[in-house]
Amino acid sequence: MSDTILSEFNPDARIWIYGFTHSLNRRQSDTVHEIFKRFIAGWFSHGNKVAGAYTLLNDRFLVLCISQQSVISGCSIGASVNVLKDLHRDHALDALNVDLIYFKSDDAIQIASRYELQNLYDQGVIDDNTIVFDTAIETLGDLRNGFFEKRIKHSWHRTLIRKAS
Repeated sequence: MSDTILSEFNPDARIWIYGFTHSLNRRQSDTVHEIFKRFIAGWFSHGNKVAGAYTLLNDRFLVLCISQQSVISGCSIGASVNVLKDLHRDHALDALNVDLIYFKSDDAIQIASRYELQNLYDQGVIDDNTIVFDTAIETLGDLRNGFFEKRIKHSWHRTLIRKAS
């Protein structure tokens, strides 16, 4: 990962990754940038400014990042989720569907529900070597060290698939 926007943060900085249901076009990307630029500028937790930043990866994933020095509460995390809810309501950009799994197929990012994953595996659309995106990673160091993209066989996603006996 070589994103200069997050380069000022230490590897232990906390991140949240949200995946959009489709790749963002230029207009949608600009909308997300405008909204999150404003949000980050006014992000506070109990009266203290949150040292945060965001970036978009692959025109598909929003990464929110806060410095470990920032004290953050449930309310300030909830504020970021509310921005995503507003983005969905006002611009039809959904990044809060936690049932979606993101994976690479033919060098494109595809999505499937957790429940569709088994069928895709059984049909040979995906296999143990398919690259999945782990939106559950929690630190910038994990993102920088390549733990965001991993093969299914090395990911928690593997627990969603039963191998035929």
